[in-house]
Amino acid sequence: MSPIVEEIYNKGLQEGRKELQTEIYNKGIEEGRQVGMQEGRQVGMQEGRQELQTEFIIAMLRKKYSFDIISDITKISVEKIEEIGRNNKLI
Repeated sequence: MSPIVEEIYNKGLQEGRKELQTEIYNKGIEEGRQVGMQEGRQVGMQEGRQELQTEFIIAMLRKKYSFDIISDITKISVEKIEEIGRNNKLI
């Protein structure tokens, strides 16, 4: 192979590698972004459910429902219900 052809070949090879690395990097970033968004959605939904459940428990405590009834309805332990009540100055 002549020096000129070899030089052109090497430059093309380097450019191809750079393009491939950039493509792989960009694809990785996009995949990471998608995973992050999905995980963020799941965390947000879980936090929302917990907040709603806490508000529901608070409402039942204000109506003077027994801990056992609240526990049966919400499937939350009596200890956790007592903690929520103490944190919200209802007990």
